[in-house]
Amino acid sequence: MNNNIPALIIINGASATGKTVIGQKISKEFNLPFINKDEYKELIFDHLGWSNLEWSDKVDKTSFHILWNIAEKLLAAKMSVIIETKFDPVLSQKDIEILTRKYEFKIFQILCYASGEELLTRFKKRALSDRHPGHCDANNLDKYDAELKKGKLEVIKIPGKTIEIDTTDLDNIDYKTIRREIKKVLKG
Repeated sequence: MNNNIPALIIINGASATGKTVIGQKISKEFNLPFINKDEYKELIFDHLGWSNLEWSDKVDKTSFHILWNIAEKLLAAKMSVIIETKFDPVLSQKDIEILTRKYEFKIFQILCYASGEELLTRFKKRALSDRHPGHCDANNLDKYDAELKKGKLEVIKIPGKTIEIDTTDLDNIDYKTIRREIKKVLKG
């Protein structure tokens, strides 16, 4: 039985900031489960269908519940886990507070950000090419303009270490800092 305290590693940021790329890389490097909300959202689309933005928003809410449910099960089993999506800082703070009342775990948050213009470019390219059509991004690009132009979301106000990573240049992400901080939280 593992008596180590598990870690909840949260990768947060606006759309198209490279959260999934970072999550997949650190998941592989540290051999940790990686829970990506959009993966579950797309599975729901594939099995129940997709139609419009209203349906996409309903599926999005369900996918959040799935993400938190799986994270909770892993933390209950004393397993560290990486979760990734565009988190609402207020709602997510409440979700994490509920978990901290039930389980002992360490928290590490990575907030990804990039220049607003770069995010707009990436988001539009993704929406018009390889993005699952169920997200309805291609027909609703204007909906995301204001958020993307900011380039950065608010951090979730929770205990634990938070680092902010500039992902404007995806080829020069500061993985050295990410690795160092994850090693600290996992050994901690």
